[in-house]
Amino acid sequence: MSSRRPKTDILSPELLRQAAESARRKAFRKNLPIAIYENGVVVLLYKDGTKKFPEEVSKKISHK
Repeated sequence: MSSRRPKTDILSPELLRQAAESARRKAFRKNLPIAIYENGVVVLLYKDGTKKFPEEVSKKISHK
């Protein structure tokens, strides 16, 4: 008999928190920003703690 938990269609808050933490560590290892939703706006958060709006990043890329 298996000791696995039964499968459910609902993701627990703990599972979502663990997935978010794993994604953040992976992004920061590769020096990539993570996108967070803050006060109704999507913001890019970089490893050094700076926050930028996606529009600012796309303007810099288009001017190169």
